[in-house]
Amino acid sequence: MQKPLRILILEHAAADGQLIEHELRKSDIHYYAKRVETRDALSQEIRESAPDLILSDYSLPLFDAIAAMELAKQLAPLTPFIIVTGSPEEAAFECPKNGVAVDVIREQLARVGPAVKGLLERKRFQEEKERVEEKLRQSEEIFRRIVETAGEGIWIIDPEDKATFVNHRMAEMLGYTVDEMMGRPVFDFMDEEGRAFLRSALARRRQGIAEQYDFRFQRQDGTDLLVIVSATPFFDKDGHYAGALAMITDITDRKHAEQELAAKAEELARSNAELEQFAHIASHDLKEPLRTVASFVQLLARRYQGKLDPNADQYIALVVQGVKRMQEMIQGLLLYSQVGAPRKSGPVACEAEIGRVLANLQLAIEESGAQVVYDPLPTVVVEPQQLCHLFQNLIGNALKFHGAQPPQVRVSAKEKEKEWLFSVRDNGIGIAPQYSDRIFAIFQRLHQKEEYPGTGIGLAICKKIVEGYGGRIWVESEPGKGSVFYFTLPREAAGVAEAEAPSLQRASKRETRETKSTVS
Repeated sequence: MQKPLRILILEHAAADGQLIEHELRKSDIHYYAKRVETRDALSQEIRESAPDLILSDYSLPLFDAIAAMELAKQLAPLTPFIIVTGSPEEAAFECPKNGVAVDVIREQLARVGPAVKGLLERKRFQEEKERVEEKLRQSEEIFRRIVETAGEGIWIIDPEDKATFVNHRMAEMLGYTVDEMMGRPVFDFMDEEGRAFLRSALARRRQGIAEQYDFRFQRQDGTDLLVIVSATPFFDKDGHYAGALAMITDITDRKHAEQELAAKAEELARSNAELEQFAHIASHDLKEPLRTVASFVQLLARRYQGKLDPNADQYIALVVQGVKRMQEMIQGLLLYSQVGAPRKSGPVACEAEIGRVLANLQLAIEESGAQVVYDPLPTVVVEPQQLCHLFQNLIGNALKFHGAQPPQVRVSAKEKEKEWLFSVRDNGIGIAPQYSDRIFAIFQRLHQKEEYPGTGIGLAICKKIVEGYGGRIWVESEPGKGSVFYFTLPREAAGVAEAEAPSLQRASKRETRETKSTVS
């Protein structure tokens, strides 16, 4: 049920007050009325009951309606006020509304009901208007705070390409004040190359095209401001171009960092290339004199073994071992330096390369009593010889670093979204977690050569091969619990037909097979 109106009637004659209430009831107005006669009573009721409407007789014994209206304006400025007059002379005055909703009933008391309804409607309209205006003011204040505290520059131009708005951040980025930028053409803040580009860009704005692009402004001090611009056009109600809004992000520091990083990457690449070239030349040039040393040491051993003093045979044997080890290291270094050289890649079936590897390692498999199995493996786009080196080093290590039990090695692959994840699992001696990174560095060994032979180059070569294709390689292991070496390679390149080689999907459709290389 609608809440009754609180109507305050200022009338010294009780009978006249009853007539007013009668007219209100005839107009179906749901109300509660109270009649007062004096200024003090009027003031008290306005303060305590906050009436929705005040009805006042024009002539009162102690003060008139004009004074009452002025009092109401001070205490309740938005409360509608109706003056009831009884003669033409009283109706002839000028009513100073001063923002108060006022109506004057001249002689015809029957107009009281419609007047009340009309003024209340005006009051509701005024209150709604003020509510909307306050909401708009709050919204504008929030927008202003967002714009002024934004980390991005904001720039609005009109159809003549002049600034109609810039926020403080935009002015700060260019080294100006907001007032210095307002009204100026956007072309004032760039060089001629930028002007040519922006003219073309603004032509696209006029066609309704929004876009994002990198740009270079000139600061007030003449330095460059490198930014990303996100520009959007806007149009009036008739569809005419009205200007454009740009959100501008300062990327100067990022661009400088990228340039510095690119320069360092180029320098590093050049240094690595020079280092690889040096390693290749050095290892190649060392092979010939070392071959000469080896030949004469072996000749010395054959001719004089057992003919010199008791220690001579031992010394000669140590020299032979040292020369052999040096040859292995030089060969490994030469191979390591060649990994980074450009090679022709193509689709390679991993299972075929595993077959080559097992043939190469057949002697080690027989001597260790190893069992090597592999699940269906995919086709990858690599250089075949590098893939062979990769598998041979990992499987060879599994055969080498085993405990009392014969080696058990399993090679698997899983398909990921953009890559293949390979694993080589063994039951060997394992690796302490703190050495999981060190083992991939060149010439790094965890064991004495008397315990396990090798040069410490194999895993470094594996890492270089895998990273050359954008992959990763790592190990998960614990001492005495075996190791799992993981590495990733990209999936088949676009345009490589599935028919060229069996893929993992097709291989996995058949029964998972275990190809074994064993010795009894």
